Amino acid sequence: MSWSGALRQSAPLRPLVTFRDARREILDIQFRRLSGRLSRASLYAGLTRILDLDASTPVGKPPVFCYYIAHKTHRMTAGGYSEWSKWQWLDQLADLWPEVERYLLDR
Repeated sequence: MSWSGALRQSAPLRPLVTFRDARREILDIQFRRLSGRLSRASLYAGLTRILDLDASTPVGKPPVFCYYIAHKTHRMTAGGYSEWSKWQWLDQLADLWPEVERYLLDR
């Protein structure tokens, strides 16, 4: 599944876009290709990157995803971060959204 498919209405990663849309005046999502098989969607509040969603697309396999928080202090305060920072299938990652959203709301 591509980024556009994963973020489409009713798709497993749509809550990230919905969260941003509810706060358009302060949040933005940017997409980057980090390497040939690794790409990233980053959620920004102003100039501060508050959450990354990385996707790895191994050859011949479905993509795997993980949430990542760049700032160490924020990682330490994110409940369940050790689980949502592991590479996971899309459906597994979607189950973690409530914890990720709690982290974002506390920022």
